[in-house]
Amino acid sequence: MKTNFKSVLKRHAKMVFDMERSIPLLKAIAKKVRPGDVVVDVGCGLGLLSFAAVQAGAKRVYAIDVDSEALAFAMWQARELGMEKQIVFLEDHSLNVDLMEKADVLIQETVGALAFDENFLLTLLDAKKRFLKPKGRIIPEVLSLIGAPVDKHKKILVPPTVLAKVEMLSIKKEALSITKLWKSPKLFRVKGLLLWPHVVWSKGLITDCSPSKKPTHWKQTLLKLSPGTRRRKVNQLKFILKIKPHPLDPHHYTDITYHLR
Repeated sequence: MKTNFKSVLKRHAKMVFDMERSIPLLKAIAKKVRPGDVVVDVGCGLGLLSFAAVQAGAKRVYAIDVDSEALAFAMWQARELGMEKQIVFLEDHSLNVDLMEKADVLIQETVGALAFDENFLLTLLDAKKRFLKPKGRIIPEVLSLIGAPVDKHKKILVPPTVLAKVEMLSIKKEALSITKLWKSPKLFRVKGLLLWPHVVWSKGLITDCSPSKKPTHWKQTLLKLSPGTRRRKVNQLKFILKIKPHPLDPHHYTDITYHLR
């Protein structure tokens, strides 16, 4: 079946043309990939990051994705760029893939609107263990989830807080559990909790999805309180969030539960 490249591009356009995401990420690849490196690109999509790795000097890139249409586009583009001999395209989830060599650099841009909601931790742990050399490099370097209570106009009521911060080289758990209690000397009528990712691709190369920064395709996620709770003014807010691989299908789904009261 012939791939509709126009449709594929439309699906990926918001992410690819998100300059707040793509520019620092491409700069990080240029900085961290060295001539002769082997690179693994987990969730390669249209192949933009794989092409950047080859341009930075990678001798071989393993580009992995479950999206057959996106991979077809990436393969076509690789031929157009003359990079088809340096890139090995693999259509599958990275958990199902085996490689014949270890990589110097792992690129994993499977960041979600809640930072870790696309089974980021499970995928990363597996890729680190099976794909990466002991002293390999990872992009991104640090991924955080930031949050703050807001009113009905999405005005932030107290300073934003880092709810979770994961450094890629030291990650050990595939699940995330967050408990946070906000307190304020003032009474507020809270609508909910605003959440957003903060990504350090490499030192000094950052994508901050805060509402005070330029918009990104991730935007912010609003978790609302129940209507009964929102009618009251409160001076504290408790938040519990659990993100873990889905017990029945961890390859495709993430189990997310939260309480806000």
